[in-house]
Amino acid sequence: MNIFLKKYAYQNQYQYFVGVTYVIHENIRVIGYITISASSIKKASLDVKKPYEDILVLRIGRLAVDRKYQGKRIGEKLLKFGIEKAIELKERYGCVGIVVDTKEDAMDFYKKYGFVTMQTLEKHSTTPMYLSIKTIDNLKN
Repeated sequence: MNIFLKKYAYQNQYQYFVGVTYVIHENIRVIGYITISASSIKKASLDVKKPYEDILVLRIGRLAVDRKYQGKRIGEKLLKFGIEKAIELKERYGCVGIVVDTKEDAMDFYKKYGFVTMQTLEKHSTTPMYLSIKTIDNLKN
């Protein structure tokens, strides 16, 4: 968690402009963060009918919680914040959902919120998961 924040978050946000990191802190201690960016995926990876080959999504690049604060719903708060940003993106520019590349030990966390595993053509160390805007909208109503 700390290595990413110290080494990459700043340069990704202010030098390369490839993601924005939001933190939850208690006094000066960072207890969790989420990094998000606008991204696109091929519609074939979702097996959906869309008018374009590439479709806009919000990508969660990182979501981490300090070990001392795990089990206190900090991850849920960060994810809900990401969901709110996806809704804003949908309303302003268009967005079909959220994609996260997750490690196997975090898959159950995302499944609880409606994320499903996406099809991939290549083997990776992470598994892409997807939460559709339609699912998000249905949860709100």
